[in-house]
Amino acid sequence: MTTTLNISAEAMARVRQLALRRGGTLGEIASELILTARQPEEAPPVRNGVPLFPSRDGEAADLGLVNSLRDADFGNAPHGLTICDIRCNVVETGG
Repeated sequence: MTTTLNISAEAMARVRQLALRRGGTLGEIASELILTARQPEEAPPVRNGVPLFPSRDGEAADLGLVNSLRDADFGNAPHGLTICDIRCNVVETGG
């Protein structure tokens, strides 16, 4: 099929380079790039409805680490309250 596209000079130069490198025509390479761009990306793995992040080298986050980081964040709570004090207050007052 013959179609006219208005593309940038940079895009044309890159398609031309790929065509030379791969030994294809401009139309073949442009079609491949367009079709590849329309394919959905692979979805990240999900556990319990939450997407999982890729793992990194280092310490694994366990419940103890999460609790210590959470409590450290609430260390600056007003009147020196702890996270437990804040949660209990919210439950008792319904706030």
